[in-house]
Amino acid sequence: MNRVSKDRGECIVFVHGALADARMWQPHISNIESEYDARAVTLRHFDAAEDCSFGLNTHADDLAGFLKSLHEPAHIVAWSYGADVVLNTLTRHGSAVASVFLYEPGYPGSVPQEKMNSWLADANAMFAPIFQAVEQGDLPLAVELLMDASANRKGYFSSQADFYRQQQLSKAYTLPLQLNQSEQPQLDADSLGEINVDTTIAFGSQSRHLNKVTCASVSASVNGSRLLCVPDVNHMLPQENPDHFMLLVREHLSQIGN
Repeated sequence: MNRVSKDRGECIVFVHGALADARMWQPHISNIESEYDARAVTLRHFDAAEDCSFGLNTHADDLAGFLKSLHEPAHIVAWSYGADVVLNTLTRHGSAVASVFLYEPGYPGSVPQEKMNSWLADANAMFAPIFQAVEQGDLPLAVELLMDASANRKGYFSSQADFYRQQQLSKAYTLPLQLNQSEQPQLDADSLGEINVDTTIAFGSQSRHLNKVTCASVSASVNGSRLLCVPDVNHMLPQENPDHFMLLVREHLSQIGN
């Protein structure tokens, strides 16, 4: 697990999502590094393919070990798949953290049965073409489809800056691993209910239905968590507008203990 860090005050650890690594958090770290010891991790496999398992349990175990190595409980900021890793770390290990800010976790383990049909309908619409592209060996197309679907906008992948397109394509090898992982995380409603950490769950008003349902379900399961709907943004907010995203993080930090 790689990291970038600065020695400042309280520690904040940033955890990336799919098709990314620690580099995506550089603008966010620059925003807050004068006040906090800001660090970003790169999860296993996302810097290079490894001959070991890929999954939410493996990544949670790695993150728990990293957090244990810190001098004090850290604030955690995570996005998408990284948010699932953080939640699974807390349920599996009960890691001591100062607070958690999660933007659009995606694992549906806590989604109630009465909402699962609509979740599955959107998930199938989103992922069926991606699975097909992976099965056909067309990983660049799978990346494009995933980014378009994540942003809830056709053509989104092509509209990005070249830096982001190249970074995402460079992580294409992780898609078959992520889509076909077999590890079973502890992310059902009962497990999430055991989390006792100051938590904010945020999602965009323009995000997909499945993202909204998952965030509401996670927030309802984690005792005392705040559910935040961010107007006029989608799943890609952390990448699209780091300053806006960090305003939300700062608001979260200001509410800790209140």
